[in-house]
Amino acid sequence: YQNCSLQFYYRYIADVRQLDEVMDDVDLPGFGKILHAAMEAIFSSIGKETIERIDLERLLASNEKLDKLIDNAYIKTYLKSEKENIRSILAGRNLLVLEQIRHSIIRMLNIDIKRTPFRIIRQERRVSTELQFKNNGRDDLLKIGGIVDRLDSDENIVRVIDYKTGNATNKGIFSSIGELFDPKSCDKT
Repeated sequence: YQNCSLQFYYRYIADVRQLDEVMDDVDLPGFGKILHAAMEAIFSSIGKETIERIDLERLLASNEKLDKLIDNAYIKTYLKSEKENIRSILAGRNLLVLEQIRHSIIRMLNIDIKRTPFRIIRQERRVSTELQFKNNGRDDLLKIGGIVDRLDSDENIVRVIDYKTGNATNKGIFSSIGELFDPKSCDKT
């Protein structure tokens, strides 16, 4: 973003890629897209607003259902068309990626089991707001936003859930405001 905001928009928001960027293998952003689509499908497949422990335990016990939801997320993200058995046409690295996504989802669902019961409020929702503030005596406006992976609640609190698919060591940790805008530190966000 810091180098060219328009390039950032086309690549990461509009998902427009140059021809030489289109790959047969799933890249890290693709991994995240598949995982997010699968998590959304998982909670939608439960078919109710309040998620109970038993709902997630049943899902984890059903390898076939979990694999189907993950496979459909892959199809939705990469193929844009229906395939009977996606795993029969995938090979090598992409099969390993699906297994890694499955492993990550199982880990996340086991964490969610400990948080049950909870009510799903929204999933994969783009949000934005404008903040007005004074800057050296003049009024300024800051537009911020992003995608909330999942918004849920229990009886006492509302949680904003952000699925993490990469190495989160020291991510989002900056020693100063200046470091936040330093191009060398961009991989921390």
